[in-house]
Amino acid sequence: MRSLDVYLYGAHVAELTLLGPQQYRLSYRDEWLDDPARMPLSSSLPLQVTPHSGDPLAAFLDNLLPDNPDVRERWAVDAGLDSADPFGLLGVYGLDVAGAVQFVESGGDPLAGTTRRTIDDDDIADRIAALRLDDATWRGQDSASGFFSLGGAQGKFSLGWDGERWYEPTGADPTTHIFKPRVRGQVDGEIIEFLTMRLASSAGLPTAHAEIREFGSEHSLVVQRFDRVAPPAASRSDSLVRIHTEDLAQATGTPRLRKYESRGGPGYRDALAVIDDHVPSERAARSREPFVKALVFSWIMLNTDAHAKNYSFFLTPSGHDLTPLYDVSSFIPYAGRDATDARELERAFASTQLSMRIAADYEAGQQSWWEWKAVAREAGIDRVSLTEWTLALVDGAADTIGTIVATLPTHLQSATVSRFMDRVPIRMRQVRAAIERSA
Repeated sequence: MRSLDVYLYGAHVAELTLLGPQQYRLSYRDEWLDDPARMPLSSSLPLQVTPHSGDPLAAFLDNLLPDNPDVRERWAVDAGLDSADPFGLLGVYGLDVAGAVQFVESGGDPLAGTTRRTIDDDDIADRIAALRLDDATWRGQDSASGFFSLGGAQGKFSLGWDGERWYEPTGADPTTHIFKPRVRGQVDGEIIEFLTMRLASSAGLPTAHAEIREFGSEHSLVVQRFDRVAPPAASRSDSLVRIHTEDLAQATGTPRLRKYESRGGPGYRDALAVIDDHVPSERAARSREPFVKALVFSWIMLNTDAHAKNYSFFLTPSGHDLTPLYDVSSFIPYAGRDATDARELERAFASTQLSMRIAADYEAGQQSWWEWKAVAREAGIDRVSLTEWTLALVDGAADTIGTIVATLPTHLQSATVSRFMDRVPIRMRQVRAAIERSA
């Protein structure tokens, strides 16, 4: 049977064994179970002497890889694998995945073969152009470089930044930034995501730093990874430190194909349960409040992709904490196709299906402020403060977005961006009216 060694923060913590197609066994090492710094690889894979197997383990591994099956097939072919089974892919691409976990062939060294190749703006522009044409082109033409794995459905690639230049890491060297040149099916979706992420940050939500950067004639949304940090000042190493994370799908043992609640995936109560079970009580409010506000923000901005893989937790020896938000966007410029009449737009906004239901409803128009106050009560959040925060966001959103748009190069202030700016005030009035009806 084939095995992979599993590392976390440089420690050999477990062995992963392939039992059969998509059948695995994970065994924590005794040394890790006795280590004061021990922590589980996932909430769904608690520390224990008995090996893990079955669906939660399969879901955890599968969720470390891209959702797009074409990407997996291409990676398997590039690596000379017989199949796109997650075990084989992680054996090749598992040195730099989301979080801090690393996978190496049994007996291998996770630090071996660490090199950096400087990559200039022209190279990056070529990567962006290739990805715009083909969603499965997640890596450069050199199949020996840039081995990394990121979950998710949209085409993307990851590079490192040393403060002066971009580099493509190989081996164990961490990447620092994720490039998202396009959003499938949504014209200028990367720009709308940038604007929405910046709006969330201006509203006080912890959000991954995102910017639109230009490389030659191309541009991309560039998101700084929050699971990579500089080493402690006292450290003798200048290598970046990976910080361990898992998404809500992994925490609940949910397969990636069920990441949406409507397909059987986790809802907001499941996220609150993870917080209750794994976040120490003295820190729980720091996770509950931003999570509930993120739910409300998704309702306001019609963020239709706020599913289980787009909420994550930091894992530490003392428990979990909610990570900054990421992949936050808005369906506002795309709802109702080319509708311009305010009433028609309001109907389109109201019928937009969100990723998580509130009470029994996924449609934004059916999620009343009464129900949102009930969610706040469940989470132990002050309802008056939440209402005040929401109204302040609603009243200032249009001006804030206008200010952010003004920072974009003129040629990126597209028709989609203009439509977004025109429609935001209509959606904000609709939200305010919904709140006032519950007063």
